[in-house]
Amino acid sequence: MLGGAPALVFAIGYGLSNGILTINRGTLPMHVFGPAGYATLLGRLALPSLLAQAIMPTLAAPLIDTMPASWTFAALGAISLAAFACLLPLKR
Repeated sequence: MLGGAPALVFAIGYGLSNGILTINRGTLPMHVFGPAGYATLLGRLALPSLLAQAIMPTLAAPLIDTMPASWTFAALGAISLAAFACLLPLKR
C-alpha cells in the first residue's frame, strides 16, 4: 500500500526545493548586492555551476565505465566533502 510513498515524498520535496532555489537564485543577489550590475553579477555567480554541469559528464564517464559503482560513489562523496570544506571558511 505504501510502496510508492517514499518516491512521492521525494518528488514533492525535490519540486519544492527546486522552486525555492529558482526564486532565491534571482532575488537574493539583488537583495544583497543591489541592482547595480545585476545582470553581470548573476552571470559571474552562474559561471562555476554552468561550467561544472558542462564538464562533469565528460570527466565522469571514464570513471563510471572503469570503476565499480561503490568506488565511484566514494569518489563523488570525497569531492562533495572537499567542496563542503571549502565553504566552511565562509561561515560567519
